[in-house]
Amino acid sequence: MNSEREQLQALNRDLNIQESGPVKAVVNAENVEEMTWEADDSGADALAAQLKKIESSDEKDERWSKDHVEQVYGYLRFLEHAKEVRPNFLAHHGQNATPKMRMILVNWMVQVARRFRLLNETLFLTVAYMDRYLQKTETIDKAQMQLIGIASMMLASKNEEIYSPSLSDYVYVCDKAYTAEDIKDMELEVLGRVDCDLAVAFSLEFLRRFSRVAEETIDPKEYALSKYLCEIALMDYDLASFKPSLVAAGALWLSIQLVSEGEWLPILEHTSTYSVADLENVTNLLAKSLFMVQFGAHSKKYTASKQKYASATNLSISNDAILDEKQALLMVLAKKGKKFAEGRR
Repeated sequence: MNSEREQLQALNRDLNIQESGPVKAVVNAENVEEMTWEADDSGADALAAQLKKIESSDEKDERWSKDHVEQVYGYLRFLEHAKEVRPNFLAHHGQNATPKMRMILVNWMVQVARRFRLLNETLFLTVAYMDRYLQKTETIDKAQMQLIGIASMMLASKNEEIYSPSLSDYVYVCDKAYTAEDIKDMELEVLGRVDCDLAVAFSLEFLRRFSRVAEETIDPKEYALSKYLCEIALMDYDLASFKPSLVAAGALWLSIQLVSEGEWLPILEHTSTYSVADLENVTNLLAKSLFMVQFGAHSKKYTASKQKYASATNLSISNDAILDEKQALLMVLAKKGKKFAEGRR
């Protein structure tokens, strides 16, 4: 499938539009009113050189060959359009499924995923399946929320893990609130609601590519913080309807601002297809989520991801002093994110 970038390039060709760098005016000294325009291609040349360098590096690893990258990420772009979650997708459930209930459930599922030592991919798939189910099903019982979550995790585990936890393990972590038959029945229900279509895009996949193309400038702490942001974004109902590629780009951009105070490089804009302006709202929402988990009134309640990213494996990023140092900036961005979220409801 063509990516947004490829579709735009095709459209430009159809309209005979030539891509170039920023346009500058050349003034005729003899007649100021007579002006010609030419493209400043210095930025475009630098970007082209960097893209060529990345392609050369990719060719050394068969997983990142140019053909594979274009096809895989083109398909992921298609998936994030085809499997969109609507804003306010829980509204029709009323008090049977609220954003707060969803947040509590996702926090718990992070704990379960750690206990079972599941891949990060499995956790992201779990939330994606659960949200698609909640969006598509007309009514649920409040008591089913945890059952929906654990059935989604069992489905995701079978799809992603080499060795999936046993059914008895899932019964145990639910404190035997549900029987094995309950979980199997709900798994089939979730599978039916998503039309047996388990292919979805999630933010970690895009984050890996974005960070790779800028690996010479991306600090390890920036990457670790980006992963942390992508995970806590899973809990935030306001971010659930944002495209995974946008969440990934926003997470990386916020991390760059917090850790190195660097720039959103042309190569990142080219690869992600998002400018700084495009990332403003999602970045503010991510700051809102991060502030809530690190410093908010509920910072001691939703701790699963914070504890996970306090480990040495994740560079102890959730305990890094940089977050305390940038608390004031986070608060400013978080307030903007809260205002934006309220305007969408």
